[in-house]
Amino acid sequence: MLRLAALSSCAVLLACSQGEESTRGQNELFRVRDAEFVAGALPGYKAPTTPTTTPNTHGLPTITNISLANFIVRQGQGGKRIAGQASDKSWSIGVSLKGISNGYWMLPVGDVDPSTGAFGWSGVADFDPGVPTGPQTLQMVVFDRQGRAGVQALQNLCVAGIEPDEFNVCYPNTPPPAAAISLTWNANADLDLQVVTPDGKVVSAKHPLVADPQGDEIVDPSEPHLDRDSGANCTPEGIHTENLIWPNDAPVGRYRIHVNLFNPCGRSIVPFRVAVFTSTAVGDAGREMKRSFESSGEILDVQAGPASALGMLITNYNFK
Repeated sequence: MLRLAALSSCAVLLACSQGEESTRGQNELFRVRDAEFVAGALPGYKAPTTPTTTPNTHGLPTITNISLANFIVRQGQGGKRIAGQASDKSWSIGVSLKGISNGYWMLPVGDVDPSTGAFGWSGVADFDPGVPTGPQTLQMVVFDRQGRAGVQALQNLCVAGIEPDEFNVCYPNTPPPAAAISLTWNANADLDLQVVTPDGKVVSAKHPLVADPQGDEIVDPSEPHLDRDSGANCTPEGIHTENLIWPNDAPVGRYRIHVNLFNPCGRSIVPFRVAVFTSTAVGDAGREMKRSFESSGEILDVQAGPASALGMLITNYNFK
């Protein structure tokens, strides 16, 4: 059984109608599902300046553990799970994105774990496409039953753009790829990027390697490959992007670019964009991605087809 959030009632926070309650925080760039948004700065005592600093808890509960499956998220990514544990006397958790949020999101804590004496908590976060790229910081704080905030906790993460830059914004020493073909769309649907190579091989989510595989098609990130099967099974993961990436050597020859609608997921029309990127030298040893082709369009639900069939032809692109 979950505890009720200490500040979850409109009567405690401010007078509001049910309609206002349901829309509060909907325009935030960082949102937490099934949580209540509270405008204003995150309360609590400032987090310690270094990890080795022992905070003065002021007799209030604290966050004792934070768990992220991956510290990198993409602009527009949805369904990012944030979890952890909190100490005794914990009642609810406040979460915000430092410098980005105009308030914080309230989550309840779960029951105590008898083996550790800690209270578990978790939330599912969505990152708007407008969240700035680069290093960001999650701020969290625990409230007790009286609504008093303890010491804030910080968790670093990095927001990557939707462009196929191999997370260069998060790992500056990792250069962007030599070239990429990118498909993006803005709705919960299962689109597939399909690229036919000069020798006739179809690269797709089912066959993500450009080169002929030796045995199973196990993706080696150092080799040309399709990076993901986005929107598979109509999962609302929020990225809606598939990239065919050449990490090191730019391709040569004519490539046919197709878009296949595998599953419209209940939508009648799905807008999309296809772009081709090539990298150019910058400075002494750097590279940056340049868009060399772009085309936007729409695909209808009646055009849905199996993964084995080639979808709508977008262009024949010649890499030189």
